[in-house]
Amino acid sequence: MTPHRPALRRGVPAVFAFLLATVSGCAAAPADPFAQELAGWSARVRDDTTTTGLWGDARRDAPAAIARAESLIHDGRRDLALARFEPVRDNLSAAWYVHQHPGAARDSAAFEAERTRAANAFDRDVRANALDGVTPEALRAIAEAALPRGRAYYDASLEYGRNTMPLYGLYYVGSAIAQREFVDLCRKMKASAGTPPPVRGLAVEIDALETRLLKLYRPPVSIDRHSEFIAAASMLKEVRELDRLGLRSGALMRYLQGVQRTVMLEGAPAGDSLDARLASWTSRLDARRGDTSLGRLFLDIAATDHAAGRPAAAAIASDVMPAYVAALDPAPPSPPAVKSEVTVTLVRWPYT
Repeated sequence: MTPHRPALRRGVPAVFAFLLATVSGCAAAPADPFAQELAGWSARVRDDTTTTGLWGDARRDAPAAIARAESLIHDGRRDLALARFEPVRDNLSAAWYVHQHPGAARDSAAFEAERTRAANAFDRDVRANALDGVTPEALRAIAEAALPRGRAYYDASLEYGRNTMPLYGLYYVGSAIAQREFVDLCRKMKASAGTPPPVRGLAVEIDALETRLLKLYRPPVSIDRHSEFIAAASMLKEVRELDRLGLRSGALMRYLQGVQRTVMLEGAPAGDSLDARLASWTSRLDARRGDTSLGRLFLDIAATDHAAGRPAAAAIASDVMPAYVAALDPAPPSPPAVKSEVTVTLVRWPYT
């Protein structure tokens, strides 16, 4: 005689429906695009064991960089993780692109053909509103700073490849594509945030910072730290370009980085307890309404650099954070134009 089990027959569908609903709910949860990006690169550098060439060099240091990004995400410093992983990702992506096109890396004609084929693979038309809707502000700033680089890298790639080796021209084509991919990643990462800050043009501030930097450019510091001056001047040029394009958030982020570099060349003042000053800035941002994520990004930079014993933290506390708050206020008046006076002395040499 077959046992009678009506309760079991009624219960199984109920339990199955509950489990199905639970699994469906888990499956419906949106995946984290940044985590997926890190996992993808982690798998690629693990599975492809190449040890030579640009890809071999890039993959060698990648695991440590990926681990640092994952650690920062775990600590809640997601924007900092993205900002610090971006140049690593750029190098990885460009090196992988070269690795995937070995013929174009060796032959000039093949390189130029591949470059032509890739012409539409990046953002050529940079619009001021290209990243409207991408929030929080720090994420938009990081993406806007990357947006114009694609065209610049692509345009430079042809002559660079012709004047060096096809390999290096191809690398810059890969870098152009990497910028497009990175901006697309930022678009996927957008999240809800407070009211966007009133980001404005920075022409007055850029001019003032350039004057400040030029005053520093005197021996011996101009000789001893020449490469740092070159990096700071290059960043100011980028700030002007972003500001001209109307990419205000990206311009503000790069401007603040320029302030940081300039103060470090000057020698950031020690002041009172750095921990107390950084805590004070955190409290001031907490008291402001709206999206202050870009300011918090710099406070995260300060916190991690302070813990590592690096000097950037003092520069952020003394100058970068005041510059950030000031940039959210109305623009200061332009200084009066100074009339230039030039004295020319002509010397006539004999027999001329």
